[in-house]
Amino acid sequence: MRRNTHIGLATASILLLSVTTIAQQAKSKAEYDAYKTMYDEQDQQQKSRLAEAFLDEFSDSDFTPATFQLLANSYVGLRNWRKVVETAEKFDQYVPDANTIVKGFMYQRAMAAAEQSRDNTKVVEFGEKVLEVDRNNLGALLTLSTVITDNLPEDESNRQASLSRVFQLANRARIQAAQALRNKPQTFSDDQWAAQRAAVFTRIHMTLGVIHYNRGSYEKAVDEYKTVLQYNPRDPFAYLQLGLSYEYQAAGKSTLVVAAVDAENDARESQVDLQTVEEMVAEREGLEEEILSGIDLAIDSLAKAVALGGEAGNLARVELEKLYLQKNKDSLEGLEELIEEKRLELNQ
Repeated sequence: MRRNTHIGLATASILLLSVTTIAQQAKSKAEYDAYKTMYDEQDQQQKSRLAEAFLDEFSDSDFTPATFQLLANSYVGLRNWRKVVETAEKFDQYVPDANTIVKGFMYQRAMAAAEQSRDNTKVVEFGEKVLEVDRNNLGALLTLSTVITDNLPEDESNRQASLSRVFQLANRARIQAAQALRNKPQTFSDDQWAAQRAAVFTRIHMTLGVIHYNRGSYEKAVDEYKTVLQYNPRDPFAYLQLGLSYEYQAAGKSTLVVAAVDAENDARESQVDLQTVEEMVAEREGLEEEILSGIDLAIDSLAKAVALGGEAGNLARVELEKLYLQKNKDSLEGLEELIEEKRLELNQ
């Protein structure tokens, strides 16, 4: 399940304005002229060549941090994501003592570029670097929490460590988003602001749902996926995950029913009083009703995922057919009608 966003690029783009003024004194006229020529160049390909040449020739220049930012921007403009990442790596070598604003700019550029090229290792590496200089950077918190949950390790101990890390990140993102998105800027329409908030909170609650799901906390996962659907009632992956959570919740209760039946039989053999046995039976029947209800909820959610289509719909159909066959005596009769019903319901 991949959830792409480009928040890193959007947030990074505002930082250059305050740090690229030519306020420092050049050490020579040649240095100033080279920087000015590079700064004024409009063609991004030529600008990147001039910036690379400037860094090679004037490695001790006071303009070095700004040159790296201009170089990173040029490669973003050229959509050369690999070079954006390489520029950030080179920046760390050239300017290890740069101020946190410049570091944050460069690391956000690299994180977003790595996300564009689907280099998850570099996304995590530079996302963590962003948080080192700006602990509550919302773009980095969102990007890291998404990438980590979408690429959990197979090894159980590493998997649990990743889940713990991303749980911290997602909760920090939730707190920061609540503050950052509290008041609508005048430049946003109501619809634009609602869409922005929905996009951010959908990501956060989807991530929290994935964490609880992978930990086997299906009740908590259900709550998170329901929250996602409050923001986006047509999110197919939320319906898929919600259906699976209901299914596994029901499966967990099935083991309790088996244990309850064994306990009833033992009670009868031991000639426990009738009232106690009847109470045990009533409790077991209550569990069975909860299981049937859970399966119905799972079928409903999975059918909606199928109705919405795409990758989530294809994955949901496999589980949907399995549950539908179990409930309807190995028959799929009526399933397509159910899916069509859900499609109409979602389009209302």
